[in-house]
Amino acid sequence: MANVDYDEIVERFKWCYSNRDAFDKDADPTSSSYEHKVEHTQLHDKYCEEFEGLLKDYVEGLGATMEQLFMEVKEHQNCEEVDTFLQMLIGVTKYEMFVELMHSASKSELEPIG
Repeated sequence: MANVDYDEIVERFKWCYSNRDAFDKDADPTSSSYEHKVEHTQLHDKYCEEFEGLLKDYVEGLGATMEQLFMEVKEHQNCEEVDTFLQMLIGVTKYEMFVELMHSASKSELEPIG
């Protein structure tokens, strides 16, 4: 199993927390009247790139490639465990989830990490 470097994970994603003020802490991100700014989409795009890079690094740390991962997933696409895995990966990168997480962070009184 690949070693997990939590300090590296924090380092790769601390920019996210530092940008929490881009999200209105008093607004309801689940409301149909919530204003989704271009900046939110840009931050989400960067978040997805970082997450994909983290996954790629992890897979390569196991001695595999992303292509091999995709082939394994495709071969086992009717497996409930694989389906759950895919749903979790997709869920982590969904825009709506990202906005809700950032909205929660915007309410935090904690100082940015690092």
